[in-house]
Amino acid sequence: RDRDRARERATDEHRSRSNKDSDRDRARQGYAGAGDDGDRERPTGVSQKKPLSWVLQKLCVRVIAKGKHYTKKGHVYDIVDRHHCTLRMDDDGALVDGVTEDMLETIVPKRAGQDVMIVRGKYRGQVAVMHSRDAAKERCVLQIDTAVETMPFDNICAFV
Repeated sequence: RDRDRARERATDEHRSRSNKDSDRDRARQGYAGAGDDGDRERPTGVSQKKPLSWVLQKLCVRVIAKGKHYTKKGHVYDIVDRHHCTLRMDDDGALVDGVTEDMLETIVPKRAGQDVMIVRGKYRGQVAVMHSRDAAKERCVLQIDTAVETMPFDNICAFV
């Protein structure tokens, strides 16, 4: 048993060292239990110093932080301050407070012809129509007003 515990500890230390610089892995920590006001929850153990750079109100996002809402979809209900936002979860309607950007990822629509919001770059905040998507290259072709642009998936997001 001691040998197994030592092996698990060594494996965990190796994983923590190799994933140390990965934003996504740092975000995958947990949620505390339900908050004082019933259906609201607060995440725990996540860096709270990075300002929000791409999160905008009404965006559809997926939670990538380990916990109750891991891999669940929701939309940005409110931007609380420079570092945090509040999500309304699609599955149960719960409000999740204190969510940081590194706990979320963008959702790219599956079908062409759907509206998306641009979250990074010179067209940030504008709505565009997605004409096609290339999952292998993680890029899509968008029409923004009269211009046609190719953008990476990380620069766009579905919205409500």
